[in-house]
Order: sequence, then structure tokens, then C-alpha cells
Amino acid sequence: MALTQMALDSLDFDGTVALATLVAPHVDILEIGTPCIKHNGVKLLEVLRAKFPNNKILVDLKTMDAGFYEAEPFYKAGADICTVLGCADIGTIKGIIDVANKYGKKAQVDLINVADKAAKTKEVVAAGAHIIGVHTGLDQQAAGQTPFNDL
Repeated sequence: MALTQMALDSLDFDGTVALATLVAPHVDILEIGTPCIKHNGVKLLEVLRAKFPNNKILVDLKTMDAGFYEAEPFYKAGADICTVLGCADIGTIKGIIDVANKYGKKAQVDLINVADKAAKTKEVVAAGAHIIGVHTGLDQQAAGQTPFNDL
């Protein structure tokens, strides 16, 4: 089943909640983007979880180290999905997978800047990853890269 997702990338706490209020009835997944979660923290997640109990919430942590330790507070606060970078150590990736499983949630491996996406996909699927994300970063897009090129 296909799901729709909306990225919430603003640094403004109230603006993010207002935008989520407008889009939540029309999307399946509310993504708290990396700049947004770094600026606003777990408190924003708690507010969105309380306000939108029927939407999935993806927290784009882009974890690079200490996967279990970094992601656990977000799963505890109501995240359905947290992201980990595919270029992170496999122990970090497994940490996020383990904590996601502990809470009955999902871990998404983000393949941004992973050179061999096919090999990494096989490795993380074998480790138990729930979702694989092919992600072309803003800086890469500015340089002319596209997700289709990445595939």
C-alpha cells in the first residue's frame, strides 16, 4: 500500500504545528525533518503525537552514531519511524533497528551519500531494516544530482 508523506522542515515551532494541522488530514506520514527536529527537539514530537494520533510520524534523525541511545527517546515520545544513515557503522544501524523493534516501530535506513546502494540495501535488509530510503540531499540536488540518477 502506498503512503503519502509530508516533510515539516521549518525551524519555527508554532509554524510547524500550524502546517501539520493543515496537511495531517491529507497525508499518512508527518515527517519532522532534520533541521526541524534538531532545532525543536523531542517536545515538538510530543505535541504532534498528541495532536495527530492517527498519523504516522517519521523523525528524520539521520543518526550516524549511538543508534539505540539516540533514537530511544524519540520512540518513547511517539515516533513511528526514525532514520539512520546508511553510511553509518552497521552497529549503529542495528542499534536503531533494535530500539525500533523494542517499541514495535520502524527504522528507515537513508542511503544519502551511499555509493553502492544495492550492496548497502542487501546488508541492512539482512540486519532487519524496515524501510530503505533513497534520498538525494539538497546540496546534491543543487549540484544537479537527482533521485533517478541515484537509482
